[in-house]
Amino acid sequence: MQLMQPKRVSRTRKRWFKITVVVVVLGGVWGGIKVRDKLLPRYYLWKQERALAQARDFMKQADQRNAKIALDVALLAAPGNPGAWRTAAEFLEQNGAMQAVRVRRQIVELSPNTLDDRIALITTAIRFNDKVTAREALSGMTVEQAQQPEALRAALAFALATNNSPVADALYDRLKKIYPDDQELRYDHAALRCLIPNPDSAAAARAEVEKFTTVPTYRLRALRWLLVDALRRNDNAMARQWSQQLADDPGAEINDLLHRANVAILIEGQKLESILPGLETRAASRAGDVATLVRWLINQKRVEPALVWLAKLPTEMTLKPEVADVGAELALYQQNWRLLGSLLEQGAWGKVAPETVQLAMSARVMADRQRTDLRKRVWEEAITSAGTNSLALRMLARLSGAWKWETEMEQTLWAVARAYPDQTWAHLALFYGYRAKKNAAGMREVASVLRQQDASLARYQHEWALLSLLIDPSKQWNNDKELMKTLYESAKTNPYYMTGYGLALAQAGRGADALKVIEPLTDLDRALPSRAPYLAYIYGVNKMAKETNLYLAAAANLDLLDEERSLLRQATEALTARPDYVRPPKENKKPKAVAPGASKAVPPPKP
Repeated sequence: MQLMQPKRVSRTRKRWFKITVVVVVLGGVWGGIKVRDKLLPRYYLWKQERALAQARDFMKQADQRNAKIALDVALLAAPGNPGAWRTAAEFLEQNGAMQAVRVRRQIVELSPNTLDDRIALITTAIRFNDKVTAREALSGMTVEQAQQPEALRAALAFALATNNSPVADALYDRLKKIYPDDQELRYDHAALRCLIPNPDSAAAARAEVEKFTTVPTYRLRALRWLLVDALRRNDNAMARQWSQQLADDPGAEINDLLHRANVAILIEGQKLESILPGLETRAASRAGDVATLVRWLINQKRVEPALVWLAKLPTEMTLKPEVADVGAELALYQQNWRLLGSLLEQGAWGKVAPETVQLAMSARVMADRQRTDLRKRVWEEAITSAGTNSLALRMLARLSGAWKWETEMEQTLWAVARAYPDQTWAHLALFYGYRAKKNAAGMREVASVLRQQDASLARYQHEWALLSLLIDPSKQWNNDKELMKTLYESAKTNPYYMTGYGLALAQAGRGADALKVIEPLTDLDRALPSRAPYLAYIYGVNKMAKETNLYLAAAANLDLLDEERSLLRQATEALTARPDYVRPPKENKKPKAVAPGASKAVPPPKP
C-alpha cells in the first residue's frame, strides 16, 4: 500500500500539470484573440485610410488606373466604411461612370439618416438621368429632412430636371425666402420660366437670364441656354448673336464651336469646307475633342472629310481609346463590316474575344441575306460566347441597337441585366424601352429582376407592386396590395407609397379608406403630373366629381400606359354609375300546375 502511494501522487501531479498547461495555452490563445480583435480592425482601417489617400493622390494626378487599384484595396480592407464608398463615388463621377449611382445608393444604405449622402445620391442620379433613383431618394427623406434648405434645393433640382414648373415655382418661392440673394436660385428659376407658354412671362425670364451673361461664373452657362432657347423659338437673329458670343469666349469648348458651326451652316448658309479647318485645328490636341468632331461630321453625313482628317492625325492619337471607338463608328456608318469586325477584334470597343466579334458579324451577314431565323440563332450564340464579359455584352448591345434589331437588343440587355445587377444602364434601357412601347408587363419583369437582385431596396418593391396593381386589377386583397400596404406603413409620409396604397384600397372597394390615405398629400405632391391618373381614379370611385374632373383634365395630354389610361376611363364611368342593385332573394315556391292544353301566362315586360 505504501509503495503504491508515491506512484499515485506522481500521477495526480502530472494530471494537474497537464491541466495547468492546457489552461495557460487556452488563456494565451484567448488573450491573443482579444488582442487580435482589437488590433486587426485598427490595421484594416489604417490600411484603408492609406489606400484612400493613395487613391486621392492618383485622382489628382489623373492616373485613373492606379486610382482604381487603390480604391479596390480600400473597399476590400473595410467594406462597411462609408468613407471608402464616398471616395469611390467621387472617382466614378470624375470618370463619368454611371456606376456612381449604385455606389451612392450603397452609401445611403450604410448611412440612411445622413442627409448629405442622400442629397449626393439625388445629384448624381440626376446627372446620369436616373430619375427613378432620384425620386426614390427624395421620397426616402424624413419630414424633418425634407424641410431643410439643402433638401429643398435637391427637390428643386429634380423638378428642374423633370421640367415640372408648378413644383419648381413653389420650391423657388420657399427657397427665395431663405436665400434672398442666392444667384444660383435666381438663374435656375429664370431658365425654367423661359419655357412657360405665356409670352410676356417668358420674355421677362429671358431678360433675367441675359443679365447673367455679364457675370463671369455664369456667362458660358447663360449663353448656352439663350442659344438653345433662341433655336427653340426659331429666332434666327438671336441664335446668330448668342452662338457668335459663345464661340468667341475664351472658355468655349468644342461643343460650343460646333453649335456655332450648326448656326453658320443652317441659318447663315456657309459651307462646311470654310468652317472645318478651324474646327480641326481646335480639336486635334485632345482625343475627346477628336471623337466629338468626328461624330458631328457623321451626323452631318460628311464621312469622307472625317476619314481624311483621321488619316492625317498622328498614330498615337488614332490609337487612343476615344479615337479608336469613333473609328469603329465610322466603319459602322459606312456599313463596312469587314473593317468594323477588324477594329472590334483589335479592341476598339474594349477587349472582346475574337470569336464573339466573328459571331456578331456572321449574324450581320445572315441579315444581309435575309436569313432572319438563322440570324437570330447566330446572335444567341454570340451572347453565349460573350458569357459574363461586360465589354463583350456592351459591344453586342451597341451593334444590335445600331442595326435596329429589337429582338436581339432586348436579349442582349437582358443578358447584361442578369449577369451584372449593378449595370443599371441595361435595366433602365429595358425599362424605358418597354415604357416607350407601353409594355407594362415588360416593365414589371424588369422590376421583378431588380427586386430579386436587391430585395432591400424599397424602390424596386414599389415599382413591381404598382405595375402589378395596374396589370392585374382585382377586388381581392392579394400579395400586390399587401406589399403596397407594407411599404406605406414603413413610410406613411412618402407620397408614392400613399398613392400606391390608395390605389390598392380603391381597387378593393375601400374608397373611403383610400381617401384617408391620400388626404395628407401636399399641393406639391398633387401637382406631379404622373400622379394625376391615380388621384382621378381614387376620387372617381368616391364620386367626387370636382376633384375627379380636375385630375382627369391634368392627365388628358400625358403619355400614359394603357393601364393608366384605363384608370381614367374607370374614374369617368364611376362618376355616372348607378349604385349596385341588390336583387331580393327569390321565394322557394313550387310552380303552379298548368292544365293540359292551356297556354302559359307571359309576364309583362320589365320597365
